[in-house]
Amino acid sequence: MSSYQPLINAFNSLRKRDGDYLTLLKALYFETLKDKYPTKKISDLLLESKGGSWGNENFENSIKAKVLRSPDIRFGFIDFEKAEERFFTDKEIENFNLRDNDILVIKSNGSLDLVGKSQILKSNSAFPYVVASNFLLVLRPDTEEVYPEYLDLFLKSPQALIWRFDEQKTTTGLRNLNTKGYLSLEMPFPDSIEEQKKLYDDFQRYKNQNFHERDDYYQKVFTASNSKENLTTELNHQLALVKELRQAYLREAMQGKLVPQNSADEPAGILLEKVKAEKEKLVAEKRLRRDKPLLPIKSEEIPFEIPSNWTWCRLGEICGFITKGTTPNTNKITAKGDIPYLKVYNIVQQKIDFDYKPQFIDKETHLKVLNRSRVFPNDVLMNIVEPPLGKVAIIPNTYPEWNINQALAIFRPLVKGISNYLYHYLCEGSSIRIIRTLGVVGQDNISLEQSRNMIFPLPPLAEQERIVAKLEKLMKFCDELEANIRQGIKNADQLLQTALKEALEMK
Repeated sequence: MSSYQPLINAFNSLRKRDGDYLTLLKALYFETLKDKYPTKKISDLLLESKGGSWGNENFENSIKAKVLRSPDIRFGFIDFEKAEERFFTDKEIENFNLRDNDILVIKSNGSLDLVGKSQILKSNSAFPYVVASNFLLVLRPDTEEVYPEYLDLFLKSPQALIWRFDEQKTTTGLRNLNTKGYLSLEMPFPDSIEEQKKLYDDFQRYKNQNFHERDDYYQKVFTASNSKENLTTELNHQLALVKELRQAYLREAMQGKLVPQNSADEPAGILLEKVKAEKEKLVAEKRLRRDKPLLPIKSEEIPFEIPSNWTWCRLGEICGFITKGTTPNTNKITAKGDIPYLKVYNIVQQKIDFDYKPQFIDKETHLKVLNRSRVFPNDVLMNIVEPPLGKVAIIPNTYPEWNINQALAIFRPLVKGISNYLYHYLCEGSSIRIIRTLGVVGQDNISLEQSRNMIFPLPPLAEQERIVAKLEKLMKFCDELEANIRQGIKNADQLLQTALKEALEMK
C-alpha cells in the first residue's frame, strides 16, 4: 500500500461533504506545510479537552442553557437557534458553559462521516449560556499558543480524519472518536501566531481562487479539480438524459406508439372478458376470493389516448391476486435458509438484487405463517409503503418460490403473458401519478384498495409480446449507455485520486 493511501482514503471520505476542490486543497496544503514547519500534538495546544453534559429538566433555581448536539454543528457555523434548551446548576454552568473560540468536535454518531466534524464557536450575546451535549468533545485552545481558526482548519482537513481508517471504536451502533489518538494527531505548527494567521488567510485566498503569480502549484490544483468537476457534471447530465430516454420509450410503449398495431390481433376487450370469465370460474371453485367491486373509470383518470383495439381497465380486473407481504418475527429471518425473503432494499434499478443483504426464512414459516405473501416467478412487486413509492420488480426464476415483507405489494395477473407488460407499465409510473393527482393518497403509501383500482391500458396479448420484446432491446441499450457513463464518472474520480497522489509525491 502507498504511504499516502490512508490520506487518500480520508480525502475520498471528506470530499463527499466538502467537494473536490476544497478537500484536495486542504490535503495538499497541510502536506506542504509539514515540509516547512515542525509539528505539535493537538493536546499540547489546548488548555483543556472535555466532554459535555445533557443537563436536566427544569428545576427550582436552575439556569436555562442551549445544549448543542451533533445536528447543530453545521458546515461553517453553529446553529444556536435549533439547539435544545436544558437546565443546569450554577456549578454545572461554571464547568460546562462554552467560551469564545472553543472548538466542538462530534465524538459519537451513527454516521462515520460525521464523527470528527468540527466547528469553532463564536459567542453570541443572545445566548449567554451554551453547553455541549455529551456526544461532543470540547477543545479549548491556548490562544497565547495557537490561532484557533488555524487549529480548526487543520481539524477540517483529511489529515485529521486519517484515524477513521486506522483505528476506530464502535459501541451499540455508534461510531466513536478515539479521543486519545485524536488528540495525539500532529499538525504543522509555526511558533508565531502571526505566521499561523497568515497561513490561515493564505488558505482562504486559495479557497476563493485568488491566486498570486507564485501560487502556480495551487492554480494547478484548482485546474485539476475544476476539470474533473466539469466532466462529472456533464456525465451526470448524460445520466439524466438516459433516464429521460428510458421514460420516453416506456411512455411510447404504454400509448401504443412503440410498435405498429396489427388488425389480426384479438382486441383487448375480448381478452379482458376472457380474464373476467376465468376469474369468476376461480371464485366459483373457491380458488379465489371475491373482491369488492371496483370503481368505474372516470375520464379525468385517463392520462392519454390509446389505440382503438386497446382498452382501459383496473388492475384488479386482470389480476387474480393483489396483496402485500408480511413481516415475521426477526428470529425467523436468517442469513441462510430455504426460501429467499425480499425487502424493499432488494429492489435496485427496478430489478431484484438478492446479492445485497440476502435473507431467508424456513419452509414451515413460508407455508404456514407467511402463506399469503408467497411469491413466484413472473409475479410483479411494487413498493407501496413509504418513499420511494413505485419501486418495481418482476420475480426471476432463480428460486421456485420467494417471500416478501409488508412494504411490497404482489400483482399476479390471471394471464401469465401480461406480467412483463404490467411490469413495464408500473415502471413508467402513470398509475401512481394519477393517484397523487387525484388526491387519493393523503399519506406516503398506497393502500391495497388503491392498488386494485390503478388504471391500466390493456393491449391485445400479441401486441403486448411485441412491445415487451422491443422494450427489452431498448432497455438493454439504455443499460449499456448508463454503464459507460458511470464508468466515465468512476474514471474521473480515479484521475483525481491519481492527481492527488502525484502531487503529494512531487511536493
